[in-house]
Amino acid sequence: MPHTFFAGGGQCGDLVRAYDWASTSIGPIATWPPSLRITVGTVLLSHVPMVLLWGEDGVMIYNDAYSVFAGGRHPQLLGSKVREGWPEVADFNDNVMRVGLTGGTLSYKNQELTLYRHGRPEQVWMNLDYSPVLGESSRPAGVLCILAETSERIAAERRRAEAEAAVRDSEERFRALVNASSDVVYRMNPDWTELRYLDGRGFLNDADGPSVSWLETYLFEEDRPRVLAAIGEAVRARSAFELEHRVRRADGSSGLIFSRAVPVLDDAGRLVEWFGAASDVTARDRAQAERIASDERLRAALDASDTGTFRWDIRTNALEWDEALDRLFGLTPGQTARSLDQFVAMVHPDDRAGVIARCQACAASGADFEMEFRVVYPDGSHRWLYDRGKTFRDPDGTPSYMAGACVDITERREAEGRLRASEAQLVRSNALLAAIMEAVPGVVYAKDLQGRMVALNRGTAELVGKPISEILGHTDLEFLDNRDQAEAVMANDWRIIAQGHADIVE
Repeated sequence: MPHTFFAGGGQCGDLVRAYDWASTSIGPIATWPPSLRITVGTVLLSHVPMVLLWGEDGVMIYNDAYSVFAGGRHPQLLGSKVREGWPEVADFNDNVMRVGLTGGTLSYKNQELTLYRHGRPEQVWMNLDYSPVLGESSRPAGVLCILAETSERIAAERRRAEAEAAVRDSEERFRALVNASSDVVYRMNPDWTELRYLDGRGFLNDADGPSVSWLETYLFEEDRPRVLAAIGEAVRARSAFELEHRVRRADGSSGLIFSRAVPVLDDAGRLVEWFGAASDVTARDRAQAERIASDERLRAALDASDTGTFRWDIRTNALEWDEALDRLFGLTPGQTARSLDQFVAMVHPDDRAGVIARCQACAASGADFEMEFRVVYPDGSHRWLYDRGKTFRDPDGTPSYMAGACVDITERREAEGRLRASEAQLVRSNALLAAIMEAVPGVVYAKDLQGRMVALNRGTAELVGKPISEILGHTDLEFLDNRDQAEAVMANDWRIIAQGHADIVE
């Protein structure tokens, strides 16, 4: 016999109606109390990922949106006990059930969990809101979870951080043309099993040729596991290696360095080596570690948006929504918009026409609503919202009403804007560097501490009388025809480096 007290709900609605609930602690659908029926109907019609955990066992009933989140575990999760359905986070869900069934609520922002959704572990970030659902006795009989995955926003923030790091690297290269560096520099093969070169600057022993025993030479035994773990992660991710750790100094004593290395790729995108630099921070307060810890605390404290739900009666234009949506629109309880016109009035003027056009199209054709737009708060500020609604029709096919949900995506939009700005800054920095080298009249060049040319302008090439390609990467002895002149120039370079300040040479 079909169960008509809830209809629709997509694929999960069909699965719920066909499921053998008599095999669970909930019992057959025909015996379900009104509170359970109403809640299940609400869950199934929502386009926001929702899961109902009913009874002491936390038997799972969820909607289509949640089934997408569940991945390969759907549809086996349906009707299972939450502890058994998600065994890798059983302790987490035990606490959820304990708090929810005693009338408490829980809210997590950017909660990180390791889940096996596709047969392998993956890190997932989510906003989770848990609320008790009252049964017929007015006591909690289940727990309702509303979730929003924020993994993409976290990824956008990381891409922005990488772009900002690239800008910093470009700026460091520019400063290197002006100031001599006292950092240790080194090169590693792709998997870090061989040290190819290291100039210790007197702080560490030099390595002029390949060495496979560099761990024993430079690291104390008790520090090696931590360093190797950081190296392994950088190699797997092909991302920058950064670590502050102890080293064995040239005199055998213990020192502290901050080391950073970046992967070098060939034209085909293959990793060919790592180039790194290490600063002696032995006498310096470990401000870098505190900065990293501070950044982590800041990221953990960032609030993500709540989820608000609404129902728009297309025939009467009446609008109903919950308190969460009040908060998203900057309203206090009681200021809820009661009609579509009131809602549109709160949309940013630049986005209003698009929202109106989309609403009209949904009312006319029965299409679903999906859009990102800004709303203006009473204080004049604005926030970005993502709104999605499902249009339902009367039996004759006429669009009847729309039900949907809305989330705040301001942080994501701002992160994307900062990412674009960082990428533009990187382009400008590289262009500035090239322009400076060519714009300065006369002779402009830079050498490394071995006397090799690392940058030069056309004026330098014209003075030497050779193409830039024959000068770059070579010492004066290699590209000047007059050996005495070359030795004199290099001797003067070493004198300036030794005295530690700029000099004027006629």
